[in-house]
This record gives sequence, structure tokens and C-alpha cells, in this order.
Amino acid sequence: MSFFSVATIAAVCLLTCTSAQPALKDVTFEAGIRQDRATNKWGGPCVADLDQDGHYDLILSHHLKDPVQLYFGKGDGTFIKRVDFETKFKDVHGIQVGPRTAKTRERILSVSVGGGRGSNLKRPELFSVKPDRSIKDISTSYGFGKIKSRGRNSIFMNLDMKSSSAKRKSGGGPDIIFASYLGVSLGSLRQYSYQNNNGYYSFRPIPVFARQLRGRVEVTDIDGDGVMEIISIRHLEIFKLVAPFTFAEITSQVLPPDFTMPRLSGTSVVEFDMDNDGDMDLYVARADRRRMTLSDSLPGDDHTDFLLENRGGKYVDVSEKAGIRERRDSMGVTAGDFNNDGFVDLFITTWKGRDYFLMNKGGGRFNTIIDTQIRKPTKVIGNNGMAFDYNRDGRIDLMVGQGDREGPKGYWRLLKNVMQLTNERNYLHVFVRNAQNRGATSLHAVVTVVTGRRRMTRRVGSRGAQAGGGSYLDTVHFGFGSFREATVVMVRWSNGVTQRKYKVRANQRITFGVL
Repeated sequence: MSFFSVATIAAVCLLTCTSAQPALKDVTFEAGIRQDRATNKWGGPCVADLDQDGHYDLILSHHLKDPVQLYFGKGDGTFIKRVDFETKFKDVHGIQVGPRTAKTRERILSVSVGGGRGSNLKRPELFSVKPDRSIKDISTSYGFGKIKSRGRNSIFMNLDMKSSSAKRKSGGGPDIIFASYLGVSLGSLRQYSYQNNNGYYSFRPIPVFARQLRGRVEVTDIDGDGVMEIISIRHLEIFKLVAPFTFAEITSQVLPPDFTMPRLSGTSVVEFDMDNDGDMDLYVARADRRRMTLSDSLPGDDHTDFLLENRGGKYVDVSEKAGIRERRDSMGVTAGDFNNDGFVDLFITTWKGRDYFLMNKGGGRFNTIIDTQIRKPTKVIGNNGMAFDYNRDGRIDLMVGQGDREGPKGYWRLLKNVMQLTNERNYLHVFVRNAQNRGATSLHAVVTVVTGRRRMTRRVGSRGAQAGGGSYLDTVHFGFGSFREATVVMVRWSNGVTQRKYKVRANQRITFGVL
């Protein structure tokens, strides 16, 4: 069946529920995203403002034989494809975007390439993107060309643990970890780290930890100390930075004592503040792909997703209390306030079943809302998605991938949220730039908004970690519900610098920091 003959493309997909919920419309074609054929997908989309014009761009990866596609946002709700952008390798497993330094407006685009099941190992591809949309291949610079592995993804985060003043002198940019399934160079490590010094990178080994980490990762700050931890998704292992470029595993210290997760069952993780208490909780999507085929029913009883509440730097399993009981073949999860009521919701993409929302009711409980009209075409497998406001209209939209990594192929789909904005569905966009002292980029900055007695916390970065895509969302969306003003909006950068604005009216976009 042709993608564009699917009846759901023209339909506005209203969800069956009584309270205000997101309503989705497929706008892929009218937004300028052209796809002449179905493709294999390794994972989700990458969303970032590469050219720093205030509008998000799309980097779409494909597995096996199809190249990466780059679409720049035009600012009118449409995208234009960069036709002269070609990656050398096509077996793409992960795309991530991060800032280069706090003194420039450059973005680094990292493309992780597979290695032919170990028979044809590749180096990662890295590109520097400037605001004028010029793109420079830096793949063989700074020793990056020495890496040969089965690439999975990369992680942008501060690894040197420098003081604020020292970080400012070194440019304030994040370091990079390249996560691989298998490496055969630089000591056969599975991970490789590079230190960022004013936008120039040098190889730094990571002791012990580098041989433990698996390819799919998420970052979070469990204890709120401003230093990001790394979560290995497949096994749900957690690592803490305890010294410069040195990690220690803390899994048993932060997960519940009786918590068990079957081997290789983790597919995606998202951090989000589900209860507006100021710390980041986790949703863990799970499935066992090794046993899944098109003829399969849902996986076994041991593959229920997990919701882990952060209580004082330790996680508590609150899945059953939250209403997360059903067995699902979950492939991805992304977070956003889809109905602007002030609570962060979840969107789950599935292997074979219908994708669905978990709408946050507050009080630690969620309603499962299944989209009754947007379905996968026959025999097409679900993949991952990303929540973001692509047209800056105050409503969180979705970019969703369909198609298996090796089996039935599918298309990318841009789903526009056409929920009616009312006096009960106000919002605020907070655009975070570099810290004013240029000692930190916007990456991993924490944004806090107070409306009435409600205190909402979000982090600059991605809205879900999965195989394939690592987005860099520096415009943070807040739903206000019926509130029309924020008492205070505060941004805290990774180096501790803070900035506040008071009595901020709703339904606008405000800016913090400097370019």
C-alpha cells in the first residue's frame, strides 16, 4: 500500500476521551517532508535547531541502504530538504546533536554508523553546522578517524568536572562519548571519549566503565547535583561520574532493592518530572525483540513497562499505582505536555500494536488513550518518536518513525497537534541560550516555572532516549492550564549560573542567556 494512499493522512485523529486531549493530524506531505519510498529504520528522529534561527530542523536516519536526510525548518510550518547533504555511510544507527562551545553558535552533528555485524567496522561521521547553514565534515579531525566500531550513538555531556571559571576558559562546551556495540581500535574499547577544549577535541580513555556500557543510553541527574548520570537502557544500568572521565556503577544504590529487569528488554527511557516535585522520574519502555515477529502476539508477562519515581535520589517502582499494568510491545517513549494542563504526558510507540498516549492526570496516575484512527499500515512495524512543537503554535506535536531495522519498511510521519487552544490550555515557550558568563551551553540546563502553587521543572535536551535519535530541544514547552501568568521563570545552567524573570504572561516565547 502506498504511504500517501493511507486514509489516515487526511484525517484529523480525535482521541476517544471526555476531557481535553491532543488531536492529531498527519501533515507529513504538506510540511514538505518528501519520501519516495518506504525505508528501514534503526530508531527515532533527531530534532534540533541546527542553524539557530529559532525553528527546529529534522535529521532523519535510515538503516542499511538509505542515506540520512536533513530538513531545515523554514519558520512557516514547513521544511526544506538540504539536497547536497550526504553522509558517506548509510548504515546509520544513531544521530545526535550537541553544542560546540558556549562562545559560538555552532552545532555538532554526530552520525553513528554500523559495522556490518562486525565484518566492516566504520568510524563515526561528525559535522559542524553554522547559523548560515554551512556544513563542514570534521570526521577525520581531532583523531575521530581512528575509531572503527559498530557505532550505536554518542553522548554530549560534561566529563571533565571543571570549576565554573575553568570551564569558561575552555569554552564551556560538552565533551563527547561514542558508544559502540563492538570496537577493534584504540584498545578495543566499546566506548571512546573526547575532551572538548574550546571546540577542539582530544581523545581521553574512560577506565573500566567503557567496557560495560551498551549502545542505548539516556542521561539524567538523579540527585540534583548538576552532574549528569548515564543510564544504559537495555539492562537498566546506571553510572555516575565520580572523577574527571571516570564513572562508577550505582545501579544497586538507586534502583529498588527487589527490582529486576529481564536481560536485553529495555528499548527506550525518558526522564520527566511526572509529579511536579522538582526531580526527574523515569519511564522505561520494554520489549524482547529477539522473540518478536509479525505473527507474534504481545510479548510475555515479564514485559510490562516501568514507571520509576525519584524520591530523594532513589527510584521507587510506582508502575501499578500509576495505572501502567498492561503488557505492551513498547519500542519507544517520548514526553511532553500534550494537552497543556501543566502535567507531562507520555507517548508510547509500539512494535505491532497501536501507539498510545499515557495522559498524566496528576497525583501520580495516568490514563491510557489509544489513537483510534492513526494506525500503522498493514505489516508495518512501529519504531520511535519525538515530541516537540514544530510550528511554535503552543501545542506539542510528534515525529514518528515506522519500519523495522531489517524487516518491513515504513515512513516518517509528522503528526500535528490540532487540539483547540482555549483559556484552559495556555502555554509558555522558554528558549534557552548559552549562560551569560559563557561558561556553559544550554545543554542540560534546568528550567523551572511557577504558576500559582504549581512548580514545573524541565531540562534542555531530548524528550526520550532510544536507538537512533538524540534530539537537542533548547526551546522548552510548558503547559499552563488556566493560568495566564507565571510568578517566576528560572533557568539554571550546568555551571550553576542562574537567571530569573518575574510575572511572565502566558502564550508567548521568552529568551534566556546569550548567543
